[in-house]
Amino acid sequence: MHKSVLLIENDTVLKELIQALDWPFSMSITQADQAFIGLKLASSEKFDFIFVDLMLHQVDGLDIIRLLKWHPMSQSSRLIATSRQMNGAQEATTLAAGANYFLRKPIRSDELIDALTN
Repeated sequence: MHKSVLLIENDTVLKELIQALDWPFSMSITQADQAFIGLKLASSEKFDFIFVDLMLHQVDGLDIIRLLKWHPMSQSSRLIATSRQMNGAQEATTLAAGANYFLRKPIRSDELIDALTN
C-alpha cells in the first residue's frame, strides 16, 4: 500500500521525522514551504494526508484548512494541523475549521503515528 503526504510547512523537521519512522506502507512526501504552492499542489494532485502549519508566513493556516476541506481534490484527504502556539480553545477552532487532527510542535513520534494510522 502506498500513501502520499503533502506538507504545507516551511520547517523540514516534520519531513525528517516522517521519513525516520518505520511505516507499514510506502510513502511519498511532497513539501511546499509556501501556502500558495501547497494549495496549488493540493488542487492538482490527490494526497492521503495534508499537514498544514497554522503559523504560515503569508496566510492564516486556518484559511488554508478551510479551503482544503471543501476543494474536490483534497476534501477526502486527512487534514492535520500543526502549531507551536496553541491552547485548547484554538485547537477546538482548528478542528471546527475542518482539520481531522491536531499536532502540537515539537511533534512526538507516537502522536505522529496516531495521526497517520488512526
